[in-house]
Amino acid sequence: MEPRKEELQRLYIEGENNRRQMESILTQIQVLEAAINEAESAISVLNSLREAKAGNEILVPIGSGSFIRGELTDRENVIIGIGAGISVERKVNEAKKILEEREKGMKDALEKLRNSSTEMNKKLMEINSRSERIIREIKGGVQG
Repeated sequence: MEPRKEELQRLYIEGENNRRQMESILTQIQVLEAAINEAESAISVLNSLREAKAGNEILVPIGSGSFIRGELTDRENVIIGIGAGISVERKVNEAKKILEEREKGMKDALEKLRNSSTEMNKKLMEINSRSERIIREIKGGVQG
């Protein structure tokens, strides 16, 4: 029976490692979903610039759900972050294209993470099943 208990311990450790990986994947999925929503929101705002007029009052987000009132002075150009804290001015259509490409990349990554999550879940179910079988064998003295 000792080898079965050792196998059970090994399965427990493997299951715990897989559970931690699953938690990490689920956290990454949440972060990506939030980033995708943010990109979609930015694209929506860029689309609405077509109807806006210079001089229109706008609300400018300053973080934590807070805004300041502002005035639209340029409907043709926007400032877009390109990474590492660097932002550049681009035409609206170019900025929109950049955001759409980012969104596509994030959606592709999200799909891969969801697939990984599904595979990890299958592994966890298999580990659970094997563990339960071993426990039954240990309790019942059944071999095989």
